[in-house]
Amino acid sequence: MSHTYSRDLRSPVRRKSALARQIAGAVLESCKICRWDGSRLAARDLAPEGVTAELYSAWAEHETLAALAEGKRFDSVVTLATLLGRRRGMLYPPTPATFALCQIAVDGVEVAVDVSRVLEHLRGLEFQERVWVVDDVLSGIVGAEFYPPAPIERLLAGAA
Repeated sequence: MSHTYSRDLRSPVRRKSALARQIAGAVLESCKICRWDGSRLAARDLAPEGVTAELYSAWAEHETLAALAEGKRFDSVVTLATLLGRRRGMLYPPTPATFALCQIAVDGVEVAVDVSRVLEHLRGLEFQERVWVVDDVLSGIVGAEFYPPAPIERLLAGAA
């Protein structure tokens, strides 16, 4: 992960650590080796404030804001499973099991993501399975970067 990328990140990952931004930027620049290295690096870091937690929470935050911008309403606490519903795409088998463990508190447009149960679950997986989950999260972040920014910007501006 020695490369730096100049892409201006739009999703919530832009507010995360330099390493999380670097990994996301590498994925957006289609650097397959960097994606591989970044996924493996993040899969080793399961600390509450670690890279996996940052990437997973950035993805969950984006999914929540996108759902709110699209007019969806839900309880004050929701899981990523509720947000994604059946939209699971082509995910590795360990990834969907983490969705129900990710709790998201929503107060208006304020979003707080709790990934503690996700991290606990990941600790019980084999290393390669954790890499697959992180890779799926990175795919989610790539999708978040290409989501049109205007609906979320309008949502956030309307709450100000």
